[in-house]
Amino acid sequence: MRSVKMVKYPVCGAGSLKKKVGTESFEYKGETRTIPNYVTYACNECGEAIVDSATLKESGKMLKDFQREVDGLLTGQQIKVIRSAN
Repeated sequence: MRSVKMVKYPVCGAGSLKKKVGTESFEYKGETRTIPNYVTYACNECGEAIVDSATLKESGKMLKDFQREVDGLLTGQQIKVIRSAN
């Protein structure tokens, strides 16, 4: 089993952060998108969690495209395809 370095949570100062990997679901205008491999670090004392920076960046892109799809707009990938075809 891998050892995990425990880091004190800076907000409450009492707990340690533990990495958790799971899925996270987001809803927009009645539609739902689930993001797998969603990495957070949760405090074992206060229960507060923070999102991993790489996860935040990647999920932000996915959620922006999700909102564009629901709104009937082109996604970032569709725009790239159109640009490369011209």
